[in-house]
Amino acid sequence: MISIRARFTRGEEIKFISHLDMMKMFERALRRSGLPVYYSQGFNPHPQIVFGLPLSVGVTSEAEYVDIVFSDYVEPRQFIEIMNKQMPKGLEILEAGIKESKSNIMASISKASYEVLATISQNPCIDEINEKIEQFLNNSEILIQKESKGKVKKVNIKPMIYKFNAYYIDNGNIVEHNKDAQFSNIALLEYINNINHSLSLQEREKIKGYYGFSLLVAAGSMANLKPELALQAFGEWTGFDLDVIKIHRSGLFIDKGDRTLTPLDNELLAI
Repeated sequence: MISIRARFTRGEEIKFISHLDMMKMFERALRRSGLPVYYSQGFNPHPQIVFGLPLSVGVTSEAEYVDIVFSDYVEPRQFIEIMNKQMPKGLEILEAGIKESKSNIMASISKASYEVLATISQNPCIDEINEKIEQFLNNSEILIQKESKGKVKKVNIKPMIYKFNAYYIDNGNIVEHNKDAQFSNIALLEYINNINHSLSLQEREKIKGYYGFSLLVAAGSMANLKPELALQAFGEWTGFDLDVIKIHRSGLFIDKGDRTLTPLDNELLAI
């Protein structure tokens, strides 16, 4: 047997598909591929597939991960080529590698990065927003109301926020940003371009500009923070009328000692 770990995208075409339905789409593509997928033994055999952190409905991603066990050797590049021919529009495998370690991808994830597109009715300058973000993160606690098992409780999310930056987008270009911010994708810019083509001139004139937020937050079984909750808390604290338009996951990460690695890092794939 051999195990392959792959990174794939979830685009606009399937962002409203549930995690369960996405899993079924992936399994159907595997069956059509003819690849030697390994099935469990017993009365109800099923393919040995483990997905990373489930993605919320309505969110796009360029950093979804899956571990698949095969009964015979499959070359990663061949796997990518064959699978992408069977994938529905919106699902695409970007890279893959042989996984020799026994680690479980779902249990290993500890952080996730997101790019969030929003409008703010007050239209503050980007320096003011980043100054507010710094003050916001300097609070001793950042409390939100979180519902779990039918009960609402206060949760301190400050320890779950590792990075938080803002940038201003005008006419499809990032024109103002924090000098320490890093942009790993163009998903938000492409989305704005689509919005601008669908809106009338009058509707476009009402939107003075867009704000992008880059967040690195806790994710996984130990602690998990949705980016929209962090932005909701920030909006309530500042008094900004912040309207989230789009959320895009740009990365998933695994902690190893004092380092943060991507799931396809060679060190994590090795025994």
